[in-house]
Amino acid sequence: MTRGRKVRFDVAGSAAEPPGPMPAIGPVVFTVAFAGTAVTADLSDLPGPRLVRPLAAALASISGDDGPVRTLDPDFRQKVRHLRAFACFAAGRLATPHAGLGDLSPALLEDFEADLIGRYGTSGSQVQRFMATVIRLLRLAEQADPGVLTAPVQARLSYSTSLPARRGRPLNAYPMPVLEAIQRAALADARAIRDRADAGRAAGAGAFLTPAQAVPLLAGLICLTGLEPECAKGLRSGCLSSPSPSGFVSLSYTKKRAHARTSKTMRVRTGGIATPAGLIRLVARLTEPARQAAGSDALWVGAGSGGPRAWFDTGYELTAQLRAWASRHGLDQLDDHGGRPVRLDLRRIRKSVRSRRYLQTGGVLDDFAAGHTKAVAAAHYADIGAHDALHDQAVEDGLRQALEAALPAPVTATADGEPLGAPGQDPPPLTPAQQRAAASGGQDVFLASCTDFHASPFARTAGEGCPVAAWGCLECPNAVFAERHLPSLAAFAAFLEDQRQELDGPQWQARYGTAHHRLTAGIFPAFSPAQHTAARRDSTDADGIASLPARLLESLT
Repeated sequence: MTRGRKVRFDVAGSAAEPPGPMPAIGPVVFTVAFAGTAVTADLSDLPGPRLVRPLAAALASISGDDGPVRTLDPDFRQKVRHLRAFACFAAGRLATPHAGLGDLSPALLEDFEADLIGRYGTSGSQVQRFMATVIRLLRLAEQADPGVLTAPVQARLSYSTSLPARRGRPLNAYPMPVLEAIQRAALADARAIRDRADAGRAAGAGAFLTPAQAVPLLAGLICLTGLEPECAKGLRSGCLSSPSPSGFVSLSYTKKRAHARTSKTMRVRTGGIATPAGLIRLVARLTEPARQAAGSDALWVGAGSGGPRAWFDTGYELTAQLRAWASRHGLDQLDDHGGRPVRLDLRRIRKSVRSRRYLQTGGVLDDFAAGHTKAVAAAHYADIGAHDALHDQAVEDGLRQALEAALPAPVTATADGEPLGAPGQDPPPLTPAQQRAAASGGQDVFLASCTDFHASPFARTAGEGCPVAAWGCLECPNAVFAERHLPSLAAFAAFLEDQRQELDGPQWQARYGTAHHRLTAGIFPAFSPAQHTAARRDSTDADGIASLPARLLESLT
């Protein structure tokens, strides 16, 4: 049976069937083309060819150059693996010797999912991937032969798995020092490869590029462009065009979507080997002999076991070479987030490049979301672990700005009632009430002097005495802080630091963060080092321990 140019099925006779409940009656083979290269999937070892054959036809119909599954590895090989697992499971459960699609039941699909959960658990994505492939192939088989599946099975195809949707955080970026180390190592190797190739050509001993040599070139290109690994691997030799006098060229690449491939371009710098266009031109020059010998237009062409080949067009993996390269440069000895050793992943290099851009733009999505919608950029590239500290700081800064807008800056003054500010600041003049509070100790309330104890912004009714504890003065616009209050303030600051050791960070911040910030950023800078030294001396007892009145301690604890 043949489907167009790209698919071939061979079904042999069944005279020599082996005994068993699900005999194999002959080979099921199909061939698809990836970037013009034929790839054959042989499923002849599977039992139940009447079940396997329509599912294989469904997989063939969506694979290769004319289908959405155009990447040989991992997409295609992964789906073949999923098909194999389901066929073997179904063969063990179905009692009919020559069972086909019509013999499937919802219970069998549920049992298959349960078996996957038993093998892989529920925390990863393996179960979802297996079930998504099987359900998709069954839907396509039903479309090709309407009615071949029973009505209950067709109803079961409305969802892939009973597990809740996974909403884990996206792949994290590397710490920036790791990205910089990867880029330095990649470009250093690129220069060395160029120099050796030039020396070899001068001596008449040119050779094809090897997969091991391709690793730093590919890693360096992703560092410079931020291209997805599959996009970088799929570049063609003529991907650069439209040079401009300003030193930029257009880079054309193909991006895989859910059910299609789209052609995209980006403007990149041209110049030496440390620019995207310069590195691509080097790769094109190094791979030109192998490209001519292989008759390919791929950028990444070099030595293969059977002669020159376009590595990534035929699913070649660089996993072993990537790890060997990382080890040679000591990259696997660097610290990842959490102190774990770095494990090199091209996807994380790309994510790190996007993270670097995010940090450079200060999280401004309009600048960062190039090539993506704002929603995708925020969900997949901004909301990653590497940016947690930045986001936490942004929230803290925003809350502080809101607090500063709601609370006026603390009022500091001299004992004579003159306004006092930090060096370089020009404090506003004091009101008459503030001048009186600063000059007289008659209105002192331990941490400050109060302009009007019976006009508190915290009181429920007018004329009521201030209801807050003494340390509420730090957030009160009625408070005036003079030098005579420094010993009490210093003792209170020491108490806050002691509490920092007793409480966890969020609890301490919630309870004392505002008071501590008002002290350290708004009050203490207005007084001289000599004044602080004297205050600390006056605020401690004979043993050098800061002392606070028992009444104040009761309100604090």
